[in-house]
Amino acid sequence: PRASCGTTPVTIRNQATAGLYYYTPYTPNEIAMVNLASTGDSCSAYGNRNFWRVYNYWFNPSKDFGTWATARDGVTTVVDRHGTVAESTTLTSWKRLGTLPGVSATNAVDQFGQSESGALAALLEDGSAYESADGVTWTSLAVPTTEVAQDVVTRHVVVAGDTVWRISRANGVSVSSVVAENNLPRGGALIRIGQTLTMTKRGVVKTVDSPVTLDPSIVISGGSAAEEAPAEQATPVAEASDETPAEPSDSDSEPVVADSSEGASESDSEGDAPLPALEPLVSESSTNDVLYTVARGDTLIRIAFRNTTTVSRLVEDNNIANRNRIYQGQRLKVGETTTTLTFHRAQAGDTLERIGERRSVSLEVLATLNPSLERGAEITPGVKVRVS
Repeated sequence: PRASCGTTPVTIRNQATAGLYYYTPYTPNEIAMVNLASTGDSCSAYGNRNFWRVYNYWFNPSKDFGTWATARDGVTTVVDRHGTVAESTTLTSWKRLGTLPGVSATNAVDQFGQSESGALAALLEDGSAYESADGVTWTSLAVPTTEVAQDVVTRHVVVAGDTVWRISRANGVSVSSVVAENNLPRGGALIRIGQTLTMTKRGVVKTVDSPVTLDPSIVISGGSAAEEAPAEQATPVAEASDETPAEPSDSDSEPVVADSSEGASESDSEGDAPLPALEPLVSESSTNDVLYTVARGDTLIRIAFRNTTTVSRLVEDNNIANRNRIYQGQRLKVGETTTTLTFHRAQAGDTLERIGERRSVSLEVLATLNPSLERGAEITPGVKVRVS
């Protein structure tokens, strides 16, 4: 060991970890962890880092992590999910630039690449985006969004004591709309226990178009580590030494994944064909009402306090004529909740397997989210495939 590289305390929690450190008693330094897919500096060690990386890439698909990279003007810039930014001109020596703004434990980096102007750009999970010319100073980047009205249909089964007025008030619609939609006789004065009534309300679906263009030549993201290069070139590794253990041998090392389709190694024409550049993910958000059922002893003030709203908002949202009179069993709108779905727009040759590999989503999750799509079947380009 080189004394000038310093030391780091390590907590051994189990026999498996102890075995790893008996084999290679070195810890990776910060720059080795910033650049998970390659090398750090002369003080970097890789044995235990590589074990963690290979395990998580190939045997722990539920772990949510990743590193994004983009290259411009001979400089490669990488960002991890926690927003750490580093750059290199050699892919062996890295300089840490800082951290993206707005990133937190609950708001990780979702995409990283370049903006339309050619600057570095990142999209966070909350839909905010930033761009930078140098990777140090970041400014907000506009995120195009569209909102489309959508009908939301609610079904209610009539129970004893129900009236059309009570049902319509509980669901935030008018009596006349319930009567008209269900063709109720006598203006809704006669309904039967067990009868199913439908009520249609207007909702809003918001679509977010990412302003980030992913780098088509580099993919380093939870599950694969690949960079387009001539076949004779290998992933750069450090020379074996006491301070810098070499990458494992070919039989134990992490495979370099360029294409997850079958037969890629058997056909030069197929293996050499580059994958199409990944397009930005498409996000769709829908807004729905949060409803509260009035209980005995409730008042609007108490309901507003419990649901972090105001009496005036409750009166306005629920068309309450007399704010001093509410009824037990009455359903009130007390807020809104937003659900966001993320989609991959299918490209030529896409299958669930290939999308899962490129988007770092397990095949089981994709099959569950897209029951109409068959495993192994090619997907029509343009079809939106849900990934979260």
